Amino acid sequence: MKRVIRIAIVCIAASCTISAMGAIRIPNTDIEINEIVTSSTPQALIKAANAEGTWKKDEIGWWWEYPDGTFAKNTWEYIENHWYYFNHDGYMYVGWRYINNNWYYLNPGDISELPFGAMATGWQSIHSANYGKSFDYYLGPDGNLLDSPSERFISYGHDYTLDGDVKEINTMARAEEVADILTNLYGLKGDLRTNKVASDVFNIDGNIPDGKTYLNTGLFVHNGHGGQGCAIFRSHTALSGRLTGVDANDYSCTKIEGNDMNNCKIALFFSCSTGVPGTDENGNPGKGDLLSICQDAGVLGVFGFTNPVLHDSDNVFGPALVRELGRGATLTEAAVVAQESVPLYDACRNYRILGGDTKFIISNEDQKTNTSMEFLDEDMYMLYDSKYGYDSFVKVIDGIMTSDYYVTNARGDVIFSRNKIMKDSVDSIVSSINSMENIKKYSINKDFEDGFDVYEKIDGETRLLRIVYSETINNDIVTLEAFVTDLQTGESIPYSKILESY
Repeated sequence: MKRVIRIAIVCIAASCTISAMGAIRIPNTDIEINEIVTSSTPQALIKAANAEGTWKKDEIGWWWEYPDGTFAKNTWEYIENHWYYFNHDGYMYVGWRYINNNWYYLNPGDISELPFGAMATGWQSIHSANYGKSFDYYLGPDGNLLDSPSERFISYGHDYTLDGDVKEINTMARAEEVADILTNLYGLKGDLRTNKVASDVFNIDGNIPDGKTYLNTGLFVHNGHGGQGCAIFRSHTALSGRLTGVDANDYSCTKIEGNDMNNCKIALFFSCSTGVPGTDENGNPGKGDLLSICQDAGVLGVFGFTNPVLHDSDNVFGPALVRELGRGATLTEAAVVAQESVPLYDACRNYRILGGDTKFIISNEDQKTNTSMEFLDEDMYMLYDSKYGYDSFVKVIDGIMTSDYYVTNARGDVIFSRNKIMKDSVDSIVSSINSMENIKKYSINKDFEDGFDVYEKIDGETRLLRIVYSETINNDIVTLEAFVTDLQTGESIPYSKILESY
């Protein structure tokens, strides 16, 4: 005989209530459920005797009936050496449940060694329909979720001085900024790791049980340049050594293989030329292969620059991209928005992305758009570049490139525009320059090898600048510098002054 189902809008206060805080999302999904509050708890060290009774089932589900005809409801019950949870109607719950401020996983049938509905413990691999793959979760002896690596981040930075060079490369401040954004702005969990030895950064420690590594976190952010601190990302060293191993230059390095990064949704490599595909001059896998290697090891979305980048620019571009990921943007969307933090011609805009639709945080928030183009004179704009479904158009005045531009998405919406250089503001500059013949006119081919000229706004004043990039190689490590000259005054200007206006 089927039992009568009693629908309760409000549960008895002493047993089960629905949290006034509202719906909560199941880990790594967009599925919302309500918090459950109950007076009982599943405790591994203080287990009750196995409950007497019988399993019963109807078309809705399973329940546990006691010998006196009553049934378990609003409670945990220890049955046949396993914990089960029964709701306010007495039906056994399965899947993820948020009970008394803790996540529990009640076997819905995907854990072969557990009975259906039984509470899981230890490391479990659980599928996410949103991501189309399984992630690892660590459930404590009492069943409560203790670690979800795929929902944490790691921000890595280092500092060192190049041999024979007074220039110090320090990315620890940026690593700290990234960690601060994710922790304090979005309330996300993660770790800041700053160390000169790669093996010390990536290896396990007491915070991660059962041999999990820091590479295997949901968002891995590498802030830095090639060198001893990040030998894993130099040349083909990602293919040599193993955790505490060394490469041909005696640099500590970590090998990525198998499913080493299965819990990593997104890996960001804010380092020079980490996104260059192909092989080096000796036929060895190049640094750009790192992106493919990471995907083969389980990462869903990977980012790397396709050329050397300016340290000052990377210091603003990287945190800007991470800020968008924390908001819930896809990797591609985040990179496009991060472009707003640097000039249109900046080297940070040259990047490669694999798995651009990946999100670190599930969010249904749409990317911002600005559909108004009333302030844009389209006749003054030329196509600058197209990639990943976005088109950038640069404003050109009398053949000379400006720092103004707008970006459209695949639907044609204007998602960003910069409109600071007016034609009347450049006329006086042109008239004061003796020979306009030497001015480098804009070409859609963007041949910037010998530098380029651009109208920029600095300290509120429009200026015509010549910018020349120069690469320096030290110990096989490439760094990029920018030399900026005001063509009207001959004054040298720090590139950082340009960045201040963005």
